[in-house]
Amino acid sequence: MEKILDIIEAIAHEKNISKEHALDAFKDALTNTAKKLTSYSSHFEIVIEHDTKTYSVNKVITVVADGDKQLFTRSSRDPDSPEIESDAFISLSEAQEFDDSIELGDALKEAFILEDHGRTASANLFRELEYHIQRRIEQDLFEKYRDQVGRVMIGTVNRIDAQDNTHVEIGELKGVMTLRNRIKGESL
Repeated sequence: MEKILDIIEAIAHEKNISKEHALDAFKDALTNTAKKLTSYSSHFEIVIEHDTKTYSVNKVITVVADGDKQLFTRSSRDPDSPEIESDAFISLSEAQEFDDSIELGDALKEAFILEDHGRTASANLFRELEYHIQRRIEQDLFEKYRDQVGRVMIGTVNRIDAQDNTHVEIGELKGVMTLRNRIKGESL
């Protein structure tokens, strides 16, 4: 995954979205993939080095007081489930075993290497990246055409199907105008 940032730039160019939006989608995809591989209560930080074209994923673990409620979590789906130890927090006494200078509220960072999780991680990252890129494309199109609501626009009729639905193309948008939405008696 060394050249993945070059691939992200190529995707941004191909899909006609900004490089920043593509990088945000990549960060979201990395975070969601890491959460799927660990737990959804975990916190992750993504660092992208533009000079060297590398990235790193760090798991952020917060130091809390011994016996704090945050050390244990329940399944979000079942509130009656037993409490399990949360991997997003560590008790102060446990953290001070590694370093005496650690205080409450400190954030410890642990490197999370996606490649260690094999093909499952790659497949999850691919699906997540596809999803987030598509959402960015839709968001950009929505922002572009938001001001056009209520205005008459000129489009090209591509075809009329068997149910008399008219398929119209306006710029990069494609839409379907049903028979019910056309002017009565109008034929195209």
